[in-house]
Amino acid sequence: MRNQLAHLLSFRDQRWVNIQVLPFRAGEHASLVGSFNALRFDDDPEIVYTEDMISGHMTANPDTVREAARRYASLQAAALSVRDSAALIARVMEERYGEQPEPEQRAVA
Repeated sequence: MRNQLAHLLSFRDQRWVNIQVLPFRAGEHASLVGSFNALRFDDDPEIVYTEDMISGHMTANPDTVREAARRYASLQAAALSVRDSAALIARVMEERYGEQPEPEQRAVA
């Protein structure tokens, strides 16, 4: 898990990637009913992809696309800032997993 958290932190300087943590204290939020992906294209309509435990569904329905954008904006507003998210990830990484040797340096029992 420490390596996964470090990997997330490695995106801090990427221009097109923002990592934001939605803390548990945010409580109920717009994505509790299920995840979604909003896809935007230069020359084609926006698409929203949702899935449940049985199947996935893709739509370009403008009402659905607007609702997904609204929910995403709500999630982003409730999330920690990019800077605060990185600080939280770093703190958790150190507090929970501390300094650990690289895999090839670990003793084998």
